[in-house]
Amino acid sequence: MRPVTESAVQSPKSPKSPESEKSKRYDRQLRLWGDSGQQALESSHVCLVNANALGTEILKSLVLPGIRAFTIIDNNIVTEEDVGNNFFLLTEDSIGKNRGKVTTELLAQMNNDLKKGDYLDESLESVLESNANFFSNYSLVIACDINNEKSLNRLSQVLWQTNVPLIVCKSIGFIGYIRLQILEHTIIESHPDNTFEDLRLDEPFDQLKQYLDSYESFEQMSRKDLSHTPFLVILYKYLIKWRQDYNRDPKDLPKNFKEKNELKAIIRNAMDSLRDAIRSKSGDEDMKDLDLENFEESIKAINTVFVVSDYIPLEVKSLINDTKVLSDETNDSSFWALIKGLKQFIAKNNCLPLRGTLPDMTSDSFKYITLQQIYRAKAKEDAENVYNIIQMLPKAHNLNLTENDVQLFCKNTQFLRVVGTSDIESELNGKALKQIVNTIGIADEDTEDDALRYYLLMRLVDKFYSIHNRFPGDRNDEVESDIAILRQYLKDLSNDLGTNSLIKDDLIHEICRYGGSQLHTVSAFIAGCAAQEVIKILTSQYVPIDNTFVYNGMTCVTKTYKL
Repeated sequence: MRPVTESAVQSPKSPKSPESEKSKRYDRQLRLWGDSGQQALESSHVCLVNANALGTEILKSLVLPGIRAFTIIDNNIVTEEDVGNNFFLLTEDSIGKNRGKVTTELLAQMNNDLKKGDYLDESLESVLESNANFFSNYSLVIACDINNEKSLNRLSQVLWQTNVPLIVCKSIGFIGYIRLQILEHTIIESHPDNTFEDLRLDEPFDQLKQYLDSYESFEQMSRKDLSHTPFLVILYKYLIKWRQDYNRDPKDLPKNFKEKNELKAIIRNAMDSLRDAIRSKSGDEDMKDLDLENFEESIKAINTVFVVSDYIPLEVKSLINDTKVLSDETNDSSFWALIKGLKQFIAKNNCLPLRGTLPDMTSDSFKYITLQQIYRAKAKEDAENVYNIIQMLPKAHNLNLTENDVQLFCKNTQFLRVVGTSDIESELNGKALKQIVNTIGIADEDTEDDALRYYLLMRLVDKFYSIHNRFPGDRNDEVESDIAILRQYLKDLSNDLGTNSLIKDDLIHEICRYGGSQLHTVSAFIAGCAAQEVIKILTSQYVPIDNTFVYNGMTCVTKTYKL
């Protein structure tokens, strides 16, 4: 008997429906973030500052999955260097034209679902000067290779005040980084890699207990019924026996290795007895060993399904105890209103809402669907209770939260996350910088953290560019003097913070050797990683980096830091 899965009992969409055509086109990504994530993408408007090789690659990876619109800010003219390192500008026909215009035209051809693609032939500085509120209407802003430190800091301030997410990306030679700035980002569907099943076997709710108790003794079952019994029933029956045999409390679950092995031994002994009983009934002593696959499944599931009903993850505890939950000012925020409803639900029921999903298991369709309906009905009931609680909150009528929204929230209450980063503007003047320098300073030579060293050097390259209006090392006759300047910047920085920074001269020489040039392969890699983070933020699914990602192309090593 093949395992029955949840998808196997759902009716497929009509192959001729528009939804089916769309599902076919975006099949791979819909498997990752579903219809709700796709709808979020299709309502997003992204702003890109600088359509160089890095920026173009990022935007390409957003247009293809189906963002609604993009706007490029770029007043640069396409040069031979652009044609050499940007695969989108392979022909010399582009040289001399506005880079934003050419890129917009090329990207618009990549997806017919794109509603709008336009560009602004202005510099970032002029946009910030003339209309700082310009960026408040975008879902997210991507800033690529902003070499002027003052401009980057100004953009950081503007977006921080309006809570518009900002992703800063830079690529120089073999080195690149991504820096996320976001005041508060709430995540309901975080898609954790490893999860425990929410089955409530320690304290089955009424309808589940009735179903589990309805099963007769396994010894009285036919061979067919026995092999079709869901492993959930098997675990429940032998969990009761384990409690009796080892004098455990009625709600106890096996917690450690020893206790889990005790339960496994009980199930294995029962399997041997059942095989003997069935052989005796059939009268065939020479028959092969019976394949009790569902019993084997129950043994494997012991490590994943035994979670106490009142288990609440630490991240969720911190959310329900957050000061925002006590404030009426957050009642106009859907996420925090949901958290308030969740807190009241937990206070009343001493547990989270039931998730309502079942793992795959060997069973016949009728038994699986019956069990599935029991869990779904209870999950729906819990979600309705949370929904009713939220409706009683002040300003609840302004939220437009639907029952489906609450059901999705309740299904994911174990995985809720809130991400908030530091702002970029304060990074080179505050605690984050001291953390960087101290981390570098205490690293021993055997475990050199070159990725963090390069990140600091790239930020100092911005300072160099802001003062000299060029990259260090881009003039052959001034390489040594440029190295000395960067070395002095680093020394001044260390002195200001009262610490010693351990950055070898060969790293400074390496960053100057690049002369600010970009390699398309490195830019493409950084761009792919950056686009992934953008999609996480736009869909409010999966957990984005917090907050700095550095790539060293020489060693092919990536590292993430919280600065």
